[in-house]
Amino acid sequence: MKKQADKCLKDTLRKGSGFFLKLQAYVQTSVAKQGTRKLAFRFYGPFRLLQKVGKVVYKLDLPATSQIHQVIHVSQLKKAVGATAVVQPQLPAVANADAEPDQILGTRWRLVEKCQSLASWEMVCQPKAKGGLGVISLKIQNQGLLLKSLDKFYRKCDIPWVQLVWSEHYDDKVPHAWPPCGSFWWRDVMSIVDIFRGITKCEIKAGDNVLLWKDNWIDPPLCISSARLFSFTLNKDISVKKFVESMNHEEFFQLPKPMRS
Repeated sequence: MKKQADKCLKDTLRKGSGFFLKLQAYVQTSVAKQGTRKLAFRFYGPFRLLQKVGKVVYKLDLPATSQIHQVIHVSQLKKAVGATAVVQPQLPAVANADAEPDQILGTRWRLVEKCQSLASWEMVCQPKAKGGLGVISLKIQNQGLLLKSLDKFYRKCDIPWVQLVWSEHYDDKVPHAWPPCGSFWWRDVMSIVDIFRGITKCEIKAGDNVLLWKDNWIDPPLCISSARLFSFTLNKDISVKKFVESMNHEEFFQLPKPMRS
């Protein structure tokens, strides 16, 4: 088959001309190890033709860092026509040689003593400009959707599920001051409540869902700006509403024994 194909190839290559070199990213793994090989360049060059070695074999002026032989079959060459445009001047370097997967999702065995692993790679979700595939991270996207639900919940929007959760689980309670409860869906929502609290700022209205000491209704929170006073509190998770409505604020603090005397 190769012999018949070589007969159809015309000797139109000239010494000194520029040619693009086609590399098969999935086969020539010794040339470059890339995490996103489907998006790798198909042609590299152009490179200058040095000499003709055989009827259909030529020698190219490849970079000194090249990991392949300089003698190339004509089927892997493409003549650079028109103005010389540099597609990719350098052959692919060995990148991500020390890259490690985030986690192994599963394994399977093929033939004899050949194990294949399904791995999760961080580079898949990186932008294409940085060598990734630009795939949206489902984990981050899911967290964004859950954060929207938390926003509706803490603002007590007029939505049936919001009113149901408040009445069933958090009647006169601060949600993030209590262990997770309710359905598995609501537990997943409350699992990212710390992220939600870190990117939002509390606006005190009724004050029943805002912690006096730990929430950022004031910057910085009172547990940081008044750390000495916070160390004497008996209820560190008290809400603003309970503290304000109390007629005796001294009951929320306990002084050390030496200071009592």
